[in-house]
Amino acid sequence: MDDAAAQRNAAQLDELVEDTSALSATLKRRVKALEAQGGSSRDGQVKKQQVRGLSSHIVLDNFRLKVKGCICQIQVR
Repeated sequence: MDDAAAQRNAAQLDELVEDTSALSATLKRRVKALEAQGGSSRDGQVKKQQVRGLSSHIVLDNFRLKVKGCICQIQVR
């Protein structure tokens, strides 16, 4: 791989990381908004439980994406 291709790959990787970070921030805001909507009724409690499950799933997915990003950066270098 020549230097130009490596630079293009690195730029694309950086752009993907930025996009992923922006999407992650949007998801966090939306999850917080969902958490605020839950009430004290049974339906509200169910909604809170579902949001907690969604939140933990998002955290796990973010971790996986970060690991993949690190692996890609190492492979580019």
